[in-house]
Amino acid sequence: MKQQKNIKKKINIMPALVIILLMIMVAGSIFLYITNQETKKKGNNKISLEKVYQDKKFVFDDLEIIVSSKYNFLNTEKVKKQYDGKDIIEIPVQVKNVENTEHKFSISYVKIYNEKGEEIRELGSLFKDKSFENSPKLGKGEMTIKNVYIPYNGNGKYKMIFKTFYEEKEMEIVIKK
Repeated sequence: MKQQKNIKKKINIMPALVIILLMIMVAGSIFLYITNQETKKKGNNKISLEKVYQDKKFVFDDLEIIVSSKYNFLNTEKVKKQYDGKDIIEIPVQVKNVENTEHKFSISYVKIYNEKGEEIRELGSLFKDKSFENSPKLGKGEMTIKNVYIPYNGNGKYKMIFKTFYEEKEMEIVIKK
């Protein structure tokens, strides 16, 4: 029995270390959260809007894009039947993949506004073979030329906004009939 008394009790410090470590992690998380909220208040997390221009290359979503300034007006029988006889503007767009993997241009990343600033629908579904509705996947360095189709509402400055979660580009297009 004397031997049992002489044996020192071993103190297990593992639970204490785990608790201290958890407290440090919680404090660090709170600090990072507060810092992130302050950054948002200052507006540092905003996507900067970049102006881009017709007939000039720009990179968007890892694709090199050139929007032509040479547009056409369409008013065929097909258009008259499917879109109330209004003219449609056909704008050629060249897209080249500069990424190492297959990639394609998604027209859903583009919002278009007429001369009054109203958002208008891209009408590529009327011209599937020539539009980005049926855009092919492009390998590295491959290129395609398709068209963007928008309703003509009158002369003036139309806008195309290219936007993802990470970038935003704005292009003004002056349309005259």
